[in-house]
Amino acid sequence: MLFVLVALAALGFAWYSAQTLPDWYQSDSPIEQQAAQKLLEQNQQPGASKILGDKFADVMTGQVTLSEAEFSALFQASLQSSRDGKRLLSVSDGINAQITDDAIELGVVFNLKKISNLDARAKAKVERALDALPLLNESRVFVAIKGVPIARNGELAIGDDYSIKIGSLALSDKFLSDVGVPVDLLTSKSLAISLMTVKSVAINDGQITLGVLPRF
Repeated sequence: MLFVLVALAALGFAWYSAQTLPDWYQSDSPIEQQAAQKLLEQNQQPGASKILGDKFADVMTGQVTLSEAEFSALFQASLQSSRDGKRLLSVSDGINAQITDDAIELGVVFNLKKISNLDARAKAKVERALDALPLLNESRVFVAIKGVPIARNGELAIGDDYSIKIGSLALSDKFLSDVGVPVDLLTSKSLAISLMTVKSVAINDGQITLGVLPRF
């Protein structure tokens, strides 16, 4: 749960900026609010199959191109098949993947009240943060990692050149290290993409192209 570690470690230094939520997050939109929970309740294979339904031939021939919306949906569906991904979905009010230039930004709107339900340690950290920062926007904090996507061991990962954002504040590796975040682990993590083994990744014209092997 590195996203959680980043959020909790940096809150005390970014209390004002942490209240800034992304443009794609709409608190008054039931569809946006319930998206993560709906994905959590779906069975993984039908969910991913539906997203890739029109691209089955592309998957079988080894190269599939996805729009930003398709990639974001597949990213969220793939989280459902991962233990850490399920925990991430359970403590978030929104998850989104965006394509920018040659990079992707993976963003999460965390609900600190949900994080506090994970275990006693998380609850204690959240309570301290909320006591110190009572003006947080309904206990929600936006955390994002942005970097060049790569293939690692058949999964999707972020390369070594990346940045972290808490709310609207960009944070350096040095700052994160100073507040105790294990930044060396951020780029060692990867995510298995449902139904596919990822062999290569490329971004062009706002779309992402995956070189893949089908995996059923």
